[in-house]
Amino acid sequence: MALAPDRRFRLVNAYAEAHGYFAGFPNFHEADYGNGVVGGVHLLQDTVAEWRDVPRVTYGVYHIEDVPGLFRGANDYAATEGYPAAFPNCNQADHGQGVVYGTILLKDGSVEWRDVPRATLGNPGIDDVRAMMTAAANYAWANGFVAGFPTFHQANYGAGVVYGIVLFPPGNAEWRDVAIEDLYFQEPKDERTCVVLCRFRNDDGTLTPTEATRDFYEEFFLTRGTGGLADFYRDVTHGRLNLVGDVFDWLDIGHTVTEHRSMMGQPQRFQAFNWAMQAARAQGLPVDTYPRQVVVVNQDTDWGGINRGQSMLLPHSPGSPWSHARAAHEFGHVLGLWDAFNTTQGASGTVDGPYQDAYCIMSYATRGDRYQSTVSGVTSETGPGLGGLYAHRLEGIPPSRIYTVPAAGAADTVLLAPLTHADEEGALLVQVPPTPARPNTYWVELRHRSNWDRAIAKGEHVVVLHESRPGDERSYVVDIAGRQDVASLQEEALTTPDGSIGVRLAHVDPMTVEVRVWELGPTKLHEIRISQLVWNPPGDEVAGERVVLRSDRLQPVSLAGWTLRDEKDHPASSPWTFVFPDVELAPGEDLLLWTKAGHADAHNLYWGLGHAVWNNTGGDTAILSDAAGNEVTRFSY
Repeated sequence: MALAPDRRFRLVNAYAEAHGYFAGFPNFHEADYGNGVVGGVHLLQDTVAEWRDVPRVTYGVYHIEDVPGLFRGANDYAATEGYPAAFPNCNQADHGQGVVYGTILLKDGSVEWRDVPRATLGNPGIDDVRAMMTAAANYAWANGFVAGFPTFHQANYGAGVVYGIVLFPPGNAEWRDVAIEDLYFQEPKDERTCVVLCRFRNDDGTLTPTEATRDFYEEFFLTRGTGGLADFYRDVTHGRLNLVGDVFDWLDIGHTVTEHRSMMGQPQRFQAFNWAMQAARAQGLPVDTYPRQVVVVNQDTDWGGINRGQSMLLPHSPGSPWSHARAAHEFGHVLGLWDAFNTTQGASGTVDGPYQDAYCIMSYATRGDRYQSTVSGVTSETGPGLGGLYAHRLEGIPPSRIYTVPAAGAADTVLLAPLTHADEEGALLVQVPPTPARPNTYWVELRHRSNWDRAIAKGEHVVVLHESRPGDERSYVVDIAGRQDVASLQEEALTTPDGSIGVRLAHVDPMTVEVRVWELGPTKLHEIRISQLVWNPPGDEVAGERVVLRSDRLQPVSLAGWTLRDEKDHPASSPWTFVFPDVELAPGEDLLLWTKAGHADAHNLYWGLGHAVWNNTGGDTAILSDAAGNEVTRFSY
């Protein structure tokens, strides 16, 4: 996909930090030299730049996508603070004092500013980010500088339009061509693996036939671009795991099929693996030097892991056809992963079940939607992908793509990108940290019906909630009466097993979604509650007085005809009772009822009063009732 300009700036800055630089910016030049598209980036050290969080109101620009406006705002700010120039890194945050924009300020002597005639730059449009950035870079190189960027300011002093250009002398910036996918993929980590192919003998001493040549296993396990295991683990870890190593051609295992069949179950599996490793050592093959070891035999056998974190055995025979999904599952154990579990609340408490996560390859053979794929002429069952928590355990989720909500009081709407789609904007995982009352951590992920998840039957987008536990390396999918997901805007929200956290699908785009993650009230009841009452705000009392409702229901509710009234020292009739219009409150969402007059929207209603309602002294009580007059909740202070 094409990267939006603001996202490209964010990714380049993250790349710069990850590679030991202070900051960076893209020049928007791209090329393909035969190994994929690369983009030009300029990298800066802290000797030439410093970072500052600048309030959005200082910029006067209110959309992070407005890159030209951000550049103008950054350079105006730099001028007022005594810096020669600045550029935005297009990151924004709110640390409790309002939104701030990340700003890279350039130190005195590090750059030179020039007004350059627009025609000299090729007449790019002043708000065309790509054209302006490439034009500034081209001008810099043509005039002996190593890098340059536009301020997106223009002027006409009588001799034609000029554009402001900031130029870096040699030594103050470094150019690097970076593969576009490397901007959002992880730095690869090689996993050295040996694959030992072994065949049994018949009772007469002849060797039994094999199902495939060495080339198939080479392409399946170690070759990228074939759709095999190397691609699977690269994709599900967003580039982190790179399977490398060797495949040792079919060896004589030194034992007969009859000997093999004399054992059953796990003893048969361990015996076959040990025979194969002994045969390899006898041939002088350095199999013990490989951290990951795979044995494939050409007879039916009990199959699976040998030592978690190191080795496995698989069959490939007429009675045990090759399975992509089985190989991916067992290699997960080789990488140190456990089986995937579900967790649900039964009559007697928490019930956990192995192989019960429908959205993780580590539940292979019991759960998961699969499809047929072909690698080097061998067709087999494939999918699904790897659960987000296990991908995280394999260092497969970039830290910058994990969004952490507050441990207490969470009420966040988060943009989620699907796992294996790091090229899309958004978090890849949402983390809900533990609290003293809630010792487990929860993880929200999005699966999309594509890539390794292309067989997902439930829906195009599926939001899944996982649980991790202190001292336990396993992953548990939250299962509510057999439901492990939210796949549509109409479905009930998911809640954690203890009922403290809710997760709702709030908005759906073609590839990404927004999820609402919130902490339910102390009672954990699925009801509307008054979460806050501001009765004595600073400044104008009427202007600031408000009541905040939050829905802990798991489905949207219409508040038409509901009432909110003030009990303390006031009659129950108007104007001390507010009657709600037909407004819908979605799970986890807030609705503010202001005392003052105003224009209502989906999150704000106005009482329209010219005087305060809630007592500043002596306490008061707000009572919320449904359309039938039944009290739903009250808030006293």
